[in-house]
Amino acid sequence: MTFDPWDQAAPFLQAALDQSRQRLSLEDVKAAVESGAAHLWLGQKSAAVTEQTMDTNAWLFGGDLEEAKSMLLSAEAFAAHQGCKTMTIWEGRPGWERVLKSLGYEKRTVLVKEL
Repeated sequence: MTFDPWDQAAPFLQAALDQSRQRLSLEDVKAAVESGAAHLWLGQKSAAVTEQTMDTNAWLFGGDLEEAKSMLLSAEAFAAHQGCKTMTIWEGRPGWERVLKSLGYEKRTVLVKEL
């Protein structure tokens, strides 16, 4: 049997999508990862998805919080190696601000208009 990381990641990511205001399906996320538009980070008890533009945006995470911090540090190193200057987390739940402050994250305002 071949190991498919998506099988392990899917339950964590679906749980995160269920709590998110993002209008994405799990299939949308998988397509972004498979196309190379997004990167899947897989832990033992969690999974995250990042995308890279001029900066790297961690846009989906589900699972163990302590493992998330470790995975985020790996994603930051990857982003820096790719030339990114910042890491962003859009629409994170309110508790993320408290948890990630110790890693140097700060809250900034984002204005959004639904069209």
